[in-house]
Order: sequence, then structure tokens, then C-alpha cells
Amino acid sequence: MTAVDHISAPARAVSFIANTGLWGGSSGAILGWLSGQSLLGWIGAGCAVAGVVLSWHHKRELRRIERDRLELDRARFERENRNG
Repeated sequence: MTAVDHISAPARAVSFIANTGLWGGSSGAILGWLSGQSLLGWIGAGCAVAGVVLSWHHKRELRRIERDRLELDRARFERENRNG
């Protein structure tokens, strides 16, 4: 079981916000430029970029947490096998 399978509620909220920013921002950018509203397009593009950055950072932290857990499990396993 990975850390992603049992993440906490705040982590799920961050993931939801990142995905919403990514998809909502990209949709806003596309619709803004298609309708000729360049300001709306730039705002949407900014939201999309912020969503990508937030999502990337969140996934990187989850991988770090999983790596730390695996290292702890490995150390515990080695300690038990050495003494047992």
C-alpha cells in the first residue's frame, strides 16, 4: 500500500485545488482566447500554471513521504533480522 492510498483530508484538499486550478485555468484560457477576451485568457493561463506548480509540488512531497516510510520499514526489518 502506498502513501497515496491513504492520504489525509488536507492532502486531498490540496490535490483537489491543484486539479481544479489546472483544468479550470486551462479551460478559462482557451475560452478566453476563443472569445477574444485576452485578459480572461491570461488569467486562465495563470491559474493553469499555478495548478501545475501546486500539483507538481504536492506529488513530489507525497513521493518523499513514501520514500521515508520505505526507509523506516527497511531499517526496522534489518534491525529485527539482525537481532532475531
